[in-house]
Amino acid sequence: MKYLVIAALAYLIISPAAAEQIEMPHAFQGEWCGDGGTCPNGWMTVTKSGFVGTSGVRCDLKKALYQAQETDYRHYRGLWKLTFKCTDSKKLVEEMWFFVDEMLVVTFALPNGSQRLVQYLPRIKRDQG
Repeated sequence: MKYLVIAALAYLIISPAAAEQIEMPHAFQGEWCGDGGTCPNGWMTVTKSGFVGTSGVRCDLKKALYQAQETDYRHYRGLWKLTFKCTDSKKLVEEMWFFVDEMLVVTFALPNGSQRLVQYLPRIKRDQG
């Protein structure tokens, strides 16, 4: 009987229902435009579970790690190392997300080994017309 109780407790600890839900940081959630916030090529929609890019590719959040960073101006800013599973790839994708003022900056590795940096501004009503 003792082993059944231990097995049941172990199942509850590792079952998906008991696992903590990973969510996108609230500050990133919403609609974001590239190219100065004018949305000429569409926008990215960020929800608590991940994001949908301008090309329609959906990326589900799998892991989130926050790292506090100190800037040269002695202000603390943080960056998020986020891991996604996207619909256009079998591999996990790692990206760094952070803010510079109100601009969202996303950086990720390209297949050739270089880094890509993309800047987004919040989508505003003017962009929706």
